[in-house]
Amino acid sequence: MVAMGKRYDIQWLVARSFYELGSRLLGITMTVEGWEYLETRPAIYIGNHQSMIDILFLGRIYPRRCTITAKKSLKWSPVLGQWMTLAGAIFIDRGNSKSAQHSLEQAGRDLKEKELSIWMFPEGTRTLLQTSNLLPFKKGAFHLAVQSGVPIVPVVCENYWRLYHSGTFVGGELKVKVLPPIPTTGLTAADVTQLSIDTHALMVKTLKEMSEPVSTPVAEADNATLAKIADEFKSTSTSLPIPPAGDPAQLSPSGSVPVPSLPESSGKLTPSSSFVSDASAVHVSGPGEASEPRDRKVSVSSAESSDDMVMVDRPNSSA
Repeated sequence: MVAMGKRYDIQWLVARSFYELGSRLLGITMTVEGWEYLETRPAIYIGNHQSMIDILFLGRIYPRRCTITAKKSLKWSPVLGQWMTLAGAIFIDRGNSKSAQHSLEQAGRDLKEKELSIWMFPEGTRTLLQTSNLLPFKKGAFHLAVQSGVPIVPVVCENYWRLYHSGTFVGGELKVKVLPPIPTTGLTAADVTQLSIDTHALMVKTLKEMSEPVSTPVAEADNATLAKIADEFKSTSTSLPIPPAGDPAQLSPSGSVPVPSLPESSGKLTPSSSFVSDASAVHVSGPGEASEPRDRKVSVSSAESSDDMVMVDRPNSSA
């Protein structure tokens, strides 16, 4: 019974052990700012997703009593599936919306009843490019946070292209920053899109500040790649479009895609990262979306809500 009571710390123990071993073998160390925010529980933790090296980054900061989501097929993988089951992983059936909804609703109840946290990658796939930017966020993490009334804790790892990409793998030090929790109390489904946009903007800003700038030609090529990847996920409506590559008017001085200006009436994230909800704010919809009614209940049954919940995603050539 004691072991079962500690099941949600299994992943924390494995993560820390992996980091201690992996960082020595690979010669990569992590310095973390904002340790105190990892004590937030329950919460939805979200991070930028670059490559397999993220496992090392997760090992360094993985919170206690935190679990992950994974596609259901992994449940039947030899050894890995059994370990994930014992560790309390949440398996999502991406091909069955009713089953996925049930899993996510149960996860929402467990968050508060068991004081658990969940780690998610809202970009939905891994993307390692020289330019410091993020793919548009899917909204599953934000729907779940609002539905459960728990805060979102963004975690940003600096761009590590200089250490690892095709043909290059060297040691070095990486910076990780845990941002202050963003409360969701009082928010509804109508606030989810703006919440995801604001959080995306905050994380992109932090990523740029932490990472090395790149030349405009490199950024233009990377932006084209980002646009192509984002296009693959059009079927799961995204909340932040990427401007066309090579348009100087839409590129910042560093050559990366800037975040859009937020309407004055919308909720905003201040520099101190506190989230202010304006009940009269105009709801901002993603491309092709219809605005959600203010009185609509939060639902996590849609494809866009469940797709990004899968932490272990498809292979990516950049990884």
